[in-house]
Order: sequence, then structure tokens, then C-alpha cells
Amino acid sequence: MTELAYMAMMGVDIAGFGRLDPYVHPAVRASLYRIVGEAAESNAIPWDQPEKRREDRGDGFYLLADIGVIDRVEDLVVAIDAGLRRHNRRAPAEQRVTLRMAFHTGFVQHDEEGLTGPDPLLLFRLLDSKVLKEHLAESGRQSAFAISAPAHHAAVQRRALTAADYVEVVVEEKETRERAWIRHVP
Repeated sequence: MTELAYMAMMGVDIAGFGRLDPYVHPAVRASLYRIVGEAAESNAIPWDQPEKRREDRGDGFYLLADIGVIDRVEDLVVAIDAGLRRHNRRAPAEQRVTLRMAFHTGFVQHDEEGLTGPDPLLLFRLLDSKVLKEHLAESGRQSAFAISAPAHHAAVQRRALTAADYVEVVVEEKETRERAWIRHVP
């Protein structure tokens, strides 16, 4: 086990990846990494992270960063959305991407198998939450973003996001029941 570290955590997931033709999976995954990588670099977030700072999850990945990233979280989400929009305009229909994204801050630890702890678990509960999936489906947008209540509070205090662009929700997944905020920009 590694020592506990207080980190910013972001999870990104391609919505409906399992319904895509497996033939396009490599191209879609490459597009996801390119879009998020460019957005991260343009917001001074190191993309070529040291080992254990980014891990692939098949249809997405998580990224760990120093806590200061909270000051750029909304800029990062806006840049990812812009890159996604550019990609989807040019891509063939079968390679267009819709994303769910989640952000949380908290303690992380690695064991022999990967990331562990209650805070990473909350990140993944946000990312896979029914409320975020429903918001994405109902919005007709190409992405949806959820941020945990503690991270939202800290980002608002630091003027790192526009509070009026978010709606409060309750995430109820498995044994988790937590408040969160979903970006809702008309």
C-alpha cells in the first residue's frame, strides 16, 4: 500500500460504449484520450502523469492531479466539451462520442491492484450514477459533468466555477447517498 494522499480526481466515461461496434472502439478511445489530453494540457494540467496518476477503465479512465486543479476544473470541463464538439462535427456517426465526467477531491491510496478508498469509490459512484445518466439523456448534450458537494463548495469559494450553472442532486447508488452538483448549461 502507498501512503494516503489528498488529490483531485476526475473520471471520464464514454456513454453507451458497449453499444458501439467493437470495430470502432480503438478509434473512439484514441479520440477520447486526444480530446481530454489536449484540454488538460491547455489548462496547465500535466497529461503525461507519473505512474498511478491515470488508469484506463476500458470505456474511460480516471485521472489524479494535485489539489490545485480545483481552480481550473470548470475550464477543463469546458475545454473537453469544446474538443468533443469539434470531434463530433468531423467524425463519422459511428465514432461520435458522448461523455460522462465526474470530479471529487479526497484521499486516495494505491494497493497492489490499483486505486482504493472511500473517496475514489465516491468518484466512481458519481460517474456511474443514474441521475448523471438521466441528465445526459434528457439534455440532448454531448457531455454531462457531476462534481461532489465538497469539491463544488471549494470551487465556488475559490471562484473556480459559476455556481449558477449547476443544479444540486442526490446521488443514490448502492450503499452511497451523497449530494452532488451537475453542470446544467442551457
